[in-house]
Amino acid sequence: VAIRAPGSTSYADGTFTVRGAGVDLTVNNQAMTGQFVRQTVTGDCEVTARLVSRTGATADRVGLLMAKSLSPFDQAAGAIVSGGTAAQLMLRTTVAGKSTFTGNGAATLPSLLRLKRTGTAFTAALSTDDGATWTTLATGEIPGFGDAPYYVGLVVCSRDPLARCTTEFDEVSITAD
Repeated sequence: VAIRAPGSTSYADGTFTVRGAGVDLTVNNQAMTGQFVRQTVTGDCEVTARLVSRTGATADRVGLLMAKSLSPFDQAAGAIVSGGTAAQLMLRTTVAGKSTFTGNGAATLPSLLRLKRTGTAFTAALSTDDGATWTTLATGEIPGFGDAPYYVGLVVCSRDPLARCTTEFDEVSITAD
């Protein structure tokens, strides 16, 4: 996701501190905005991270994201926590389309998030007990996501373009086939 809002990322002692602003991840016919810390992968992939803390915005959207390209209008999937409590699967199935949020998990901090891609299927899951038990939030398809290299990582959006929020993630792992 091309980021058009100010943000920053730091890494120390196994923890990513991600600061980001942005309007939202779900606006129809507009760009998704926020801070996206990412790496390129190909094929099927699973990303897991523990959401440790969040400060600065009460309506933020933070979590894991897989984006077809760095265009802020392109297809994407996410395991997203909104407002610090509602964990859901986010899917943007069409270019410049509105993202949909499905599933309803109660995220308490710290919580582990997992986002898995198998072909064009995406699954978001949540664990509130350090990975002993996983709850599937939702699954969905993004037709045409394709096998070209795409981007996987951590996303933070304050949902207020004039204010940044700060989120800490640790235990980040990305496994690609």
